[in-house]
Amino acid sequence: MTGKQRYRKVIAAAVSVFTLIHVFPNSTATAEYIIPTMPDFSYIGPIGKLTSEQTRKAAETVYDAIYFHKNDIDFKTCGIRMTPENSDSLISIYRHVAACYDVGLLVKKGTISYIPSSSIINLSYLYSGNEYEKMYMEYSAKLDDILSGVDYSWSDVEKALYLHDYISVRFDYDYPAYNGEVTRQNREQYSSYGMLKNGMAVCEGYSELYAKLMNRLGIHTELVTSDEMKHAWNMVSINGSMYYVDVAWDDSFYGYSGIVKHTNFLRTGREMRKENHDCTDWKDAFGHSLYDMEVPDTYSSAFWLDSRAAIKPYENGWAAIVGTPSDLRAEIYDYDPVKKEWNAEKCLTAIPSSLATWYVWGNPYSYWTESFTMPEVINGIFYYSTPSAIYSYCGGRNIKVYELSEDEKKTGYIYGMYFDGENMYYGLDTEYHHVGKGATVPIKYSSAAISDLEERIRAEADIHADTTTENAAVTTSATPAGKSVTTHKSETTVTRRTVAAMVSTDAAPPVTTSAITKLPVMVRKSGDVDNDGMINAVDASVILSYYASTSTGGNDGFDSGQRKAADVNKDGVIDAVDASGILSYYAFLSTHTQTLNIDEFIDKRRTR
Repeated sequence: MTGKQRYRKVIAAAVSVFTLIHVFPNSTATAEYIIPTMPDFSYIGPIGKLTSEQTRKAAETVYDAIYFHKNDIDFKTCGIRMTPENSDSLISIYRHVAACYDVGLLVKKGTISYIPSSSIINLSYLYSGNEYEKMYMEYSAKLDDILSGVDYSWSDVEKALYLHDYISVRFDYDYPAYNGEVTRQNREQYSSYGMLKNGMAVCEGYSELYAKLMNRLGIHTELVTSDEMKHAWNMVSINGSMYYVDVAWDDSFYGYSGIVKHTNFLRTGREMRKENHDCTDWKDAFGHSLYDMEVPDTYSSAFWLDSRAAIKPYENGWAAIVGTPSDLRAEIYDYDPVKKEWNAEKCLTAIPSSLATWYVWGNPYSYWTESFTMPEVINGIFYYSTPSAIYSYCGGRNIKVYELSEDEKKTGYIYGMYFDGENMYYGLDTEYHHVGKGATVPIKYSSAAISDLEERIRAEADIHADTTTENAAVTTSATPAGKSVTTHKSETTVTRRTVAAMVSTDAAPPVTTSAITKLPVMVRKSGDVDNDGMINAVDASVILSYYASTSTGGNDGFDSGQRKAADVNKDGVIDAVDASGILSYYAFLSTHTQTLNIDEFIDKRRTR
């Protein structure tokens, strides 16, 4: 079926996954879509007795069968018969497609059932019947939600970095399952499905999720495994060369959202072996040995190696926290796609040592030699954490936007920080839980309203003078789903250095009380949910992510402007019907010269 467009009818909730080719009929929420282009599986090459052409056809047959939710994969349809000599090869192709491509999200892992005499592999799914369609759309929308933060103009390196850090920040190693504290159904801890459902998985789940997301962006990514290590990671194709990535081992900071290593990102085999990947049985899904695979050292001196915090897109570049407590900096790096190299564009701000030093709890004379400062970028504003406060760098100044209460200061330092929806979450702990430390002591998170933090910034910047300063509202909550506890054997204990006293050098400017005004409400036109000036499938995808989240009791994450823009049919409900209306309008614009805004288009459909 390569090179041909294939069609399938799906319910309107599927609109985020496909590209619309026909306008939705007025009387139904069903439409016809072009199925995404079949991946190019020619990279697989010959396996055992199978030729390159046969492995490509076999992979396409697997992909097609899973996509159409068939009960089995019939290799006879592509002219291949299972024999004792090639059955293992065909099974490995099946496992590879299910693990690395989003069509395999709901394929049940475990024992493979096959009938060699009929050249058939039986397929087993986590859901059946109509429930499968519904759940596939729900979990596919979760992938879309993650990818909504990707700028498609970024280079493949930048996309790989963004997803590496996103997964490290938002997900955790499944220590409850690893330690036998809980029993997951259907081996969820080993799958991308388990990552999305539970917010955690073991290394195989990390690797699957990273591969599915990267391949969804068209960046060739596979799994690498070692039986001796009982471990899985990835290899990624960047500019025609393969590099190793191990997201799970870079997320080795026990429950601390925002702290991310990069020592296993776009590395050579030699560099990975230095990071405890010290066995020789590395192989891909097809049994090919990878231990001696040639990998260029393109990124062996990349800036991210010096950062132990998530790297954030900021001002057309990437903001990274680099250095030690005595010389900590937030720097902006820019990628040159022509030279294929990174440049230090500018130093955003130097962070005073008094704000970058985490003392050993209960000992004012001993401190950690590494900083746990974490950055976040929200609405174009750069934030960073300190042991007892959250600062913003704005207008050339370090502005304290939130300080722990006296009661909070008695419970720990800030060791975790991330943004979700309308809140900034920060986690407190009394001890840095490095590897081997208590996977039984989850870090607790509290939240500060983003709107209040932004008001503090405007107050300090003295932008307006209408109202008085308001304190950031803070509520205590349990650890949000997706971040609990994580630690890995590869991490090394941080050393401490005892000193007679810590001398503060240059403290950040204190917050002053000045008049402010409420933040202006962002005006979005109807249908333009992501406010990028266009109405297209991305807006429909955002709506479906919202719908999937709210349908299961999750936080909607929309502000009032987004809700108004998303409700295109003005019925007071944001659902798949609104998404279908946006895609219908998008298809209309693509095929008509007549100019209508989306409100006029929706009204015309109503009056037909």
